[in-house]
Amino acid sequence: MKKLFLFLSLFFSVGLMAKTTYYVSPSGDVANDGTSWTKAKKLLSEVLAIPTIADGDEILVAQGEYTDIQLRPKNTLTIKGGYDPLSGMQNLKSPSVLTKPAESTGALIWFEEKNDWPLNGKVLTLDNLEIKNSISSRGAGVHVAYKTVQTNNVFTMTNCRFTGNKATGDLGGAVFADKIDVKIMNCIFSDNSAEIAGAALWIRDGKVEIKNSLFCKNISSETKGTGGAVQYKGSSCIVTNCTFVANNAGGTQGKGGALKLETSGPSNAPAENPNSFVEINNSIFWGNMAQAHSKQICIAHTPVEVTFTKCLIQDGVVKKNPTDTYAPIHTFAIIKYGSGLEIDILEEDPLFVDADNGDYRLKSKSPAINEGDNNKAAGLTFDLGRRERIYNKTIDLGAYEYNPSTETSLVTLAPNLTYDRINASIQLSELPVDNKTLQIFDLNGSLLASITIDSKRIDVSFLPVGLYLVKLGQGAAVGKIIR
Repeated sequence: MKKLFLFLSLFFSVGLMAKTTYYVSPSGDVANDGTSWTKAKKLLSEVLAIPTIADGDEILVAQGEYTDIQLRPKNTLTIKGGYDPLSGMQNLKSPSVLTKPAESTGALIWFEEKNDWPLNGKVLTLDNLEIKNSISSRGAGVHVAYKTVQTNNVFTMTNCRFTGNKATGDLGGAVFADKIDVKIMNCIFSDNSAEIAGAALWIRDGKVEIKNSLFCKNISSETKGTGGAVQYKGSSCIVTNCTFVANNAGGTQGKGGALKLETSGPSNAPAENPNSFVEINNSIFWGNMAQAHSKQICIAHTPVEVTFTKCLIQDGVVKKNPTDTYAPIHTFAIIKYGSGLEIDILEEDPLFVDADNGDYRLKSKSPAINEGDNNKAAGLTFDLGRRERIYNKTIDLGAYEYNPSTETSLVTLAPNLTYDRINASIQLSELPVDNKTLQIFDLNGSLLASITIDSKRIDVSFLPVGLYLVKLGQGAAVGKIIR
């Protein structure tokens, strides 16, 4: 009986242990303990050096730019950027910027399992960070690798930007991930490079899912450069509502200007592998290049199927074993289409707002508008610009939703900091005056409540303490509240 009592006591004690939140701010100090904004550390490396940091803890990083030494986490951690210390609010349009000293080499965030650095079962989650101008032989921005395949963990990146990172040795200009499932949502990868493969992402031996993300102007540059943006080797890959533009698999033998996918199975063999598949949904591939073949997508080996659903692909006819150097897609796989018809692939110019200056939103006459499959976009509430993901009943192709009203329609919430109620001050531009539905979301975009407004004072006392997104009517801008 005593042993049982001790066991239960320990069980409940562990169960009641809460995660610790640490804080980093440009105005912080190394002498602080990092347990609040007023006691924030100055650098992420200072928090990682705290002896008591433990699995499940999170680190909140204030807006600003941080030049730091290589970061080597050793715990399961969530790192979130873009916070305003005064209000405690996270601004998803203003990520915290992480860089290294110009003379420093090696991945900016290094999370590789070694005999003296056990990471089995541990995983990172990154949110609202911009990682830029890091140089390493591989995985210059983030390097995540394990000794054995992780079956129950997912390396997650949301609302992140990777810019100007360089893998000077071989693989993964921005991100290198080995033996781990990877999920990416609402991220931008631009102007990254790798000497051999995967200028933005190089991922092996794990499932990968990429949603609502932009890959532009990335280049793999050596003679055999492959995967101008992404090179993936694994069993399943799902790409949904992404835009791939102006990526380049450089070199005379370059393959897969946007994507090089090597799914499980013997090369060039007709036998099907029941555990292997590729899905590419609601996505745009435009202006990507490869010197050898497959300027858009190269799919090697033979999965059960590669399914394209509602995509826009430059010169988009799928060709098997092409002899044409500039054929858009090269594959030995079994090709299928979401509707059963090849019409699922469009070929017209997507009509970006200003591609030369990096604005890949859609013009009003874009053929990509209202051409997607809503069923493939489950869980997508906002587009990459934090606008409503489905504006006019049918989702658009690519990472950005066309919405003429979002530039001028405003939802003003005052005060921003509230404990019981918010006042909604509404300015209408193009929205119908009878549209008075307020929606409240969590930070992952999940709808929590839909309220019909009958006054300017809206009761939110039913919400738990936390940070929320609010949206008024179709096409309105997104505001934030703290409850």
